[in-house]
Amino acid sequence: METWADFKNVFTYTLENDDDTTQSFFIAPVYDDDGEIEECLTVEIGVTKMDNADKAMLRDDAISDILNTLKVDD
Repeated sequence: METWADFKNVFTYTLENDDDTTQSFFIAPVYDDDGEIEECLTVEIGVTKMDNADKAMLRDDAISDILNTLKVDD
């Protein structure tokens, strides 16, 4: 994906497991002042599938709210 939170050029993939869990992975390059990749931020999010769509949406929104606060501080 082009951007995710405040990161750019993010690689993401999702695994749906046989035990009704889903794992999403985000790998975001962290750039230095010269625009070169200095580090990589890797985030893994695991959730259990929910039958109640409203509750699942509330949970996913809460996860997104937390992810949107991620910052890298040198």
